[in-house]
Formats: sequence, structure tokens, C-alpha cells
Amino acid sequence: MKQYSPGKLRNPLRRKPGTERGAGEFEEISWDEALDILTKRLEHIRATDPDKLAYFTGRDQMQALTGLWAQQFGTLNWSAHGGFCSVNMATAGLYMLGHAFWEFGDPDWDRTKYFMLWVSLRITPPIR
Repeated sequence: MKQYSPGKLRNPLRRKPGTERGAGEFEEISWDEALDILTKRLEHIRATDPDKLAYFTGRDQMQALTGLWAQQFGTLNWSAHGGFCSVNMATAGLYMLGHAFWEFGDPDWDRTKYFMLWVSLRITPPIR
């Protein structure tokens, strides 16, 4: 279904010039053009304020490599799926209950008086 879906993106898309964000009006561009645009934007961000880049990867299991890339770029704003999902839940379970409870069991809700989940993000203005 993913492979043959008529809605599958086959080329990079760029918002049509003169349209507002959220209007849903895009045009296909070549991969070379998309990479040129990205390269110019990243060069500008790195030269002016690297922390304007927020770099997030999904469940790719390459967090060490992507973290190294972000650090070399100069941004503190990077993370990956595990930092927001199961890693935190498992750690909280280990500290509170002595075992990770995400997929491996449940918290002891009967004896739980307080449950706190702390997420700290540094938000920067959107890149334009």
C-alpha cells in the first residue's frame, strides 16, 4: 500500500512562490534543486546561528551518528525518537519501580501517589 499508493511522493516538493504556508500548494522540483536549496539554507544557518537548526531523527537506531552530525554542525537542538518515547518510560520505570514498564509491564498505580514526566525543550524561532 505504501509502495504503490497514488499519494506517494516521488519527487521533492516546494511551496509555490507567492503562496502562504498551510495553503497546500506545491510544485515538484528536481533532487538537485532541492539539495541546492537545502545546502544554501544550512550554510546560512551554520554561519549565523547554528542553534536555529532543530534536528530530529526518527526510529533509525543511528542516534550516535546523527548526534555527532548535529554537534559538528554546531546546534544543541537535536534529538531522536528514543529521547521522547520508550527510553524515558523505561528509565522512569527502572527508577520508580525497579523494572522498565513500557512494553514490559505496568506501573503500580495502586501505590503511586505522584507521577511526573518531565520534558525539556529549547524552542527557537522557525526557520524562514
